[in-house]
Amino acid sequence: MKVLLVEDSFLARERETKVLKNLGHKVVQACDGDEAVKLFKAEKPDVVITDLDMPYLGGQDAIKEIRKLNPKVPILVCSSSADKQQLMSAMQAGASEILGKPLDPNQLQTALSNARGRI
Repeated sequence: MKVLLVEDSFLARERETKVLKNLGHKVVQACDGDEAVKLFKAEKPDVVITDLDMPYLGGQDAIKEIRKLNPKVPILVCSSSADKQQLMSAMQAGASEILGKPLDPNQLQTALSNARGRI
């Protein structure tokens, strides 16, 4: 699958990209929500994995914009946030699933398999 990975931390983005590639996925990287929306339009990924706390356009707003473009694409939120309200808001914005940080490869594989079933 083609995965759009949205993460503002360079180290986390590179680490998560390596995990995704090891699982056999093609990865397109974005460093904030604004870039994510532009890349979503251009690359048409099968699934989106996004952080929430990012500069320019945060993850929750990026989710809303991506949902306007494609209401069915699976969007996974990868966050270290313990703020339950923020996570609930992400789900209300259109996130399909919440994953914790750092990404656990087994949990990620399960989430991507579930996402594949929704495509």
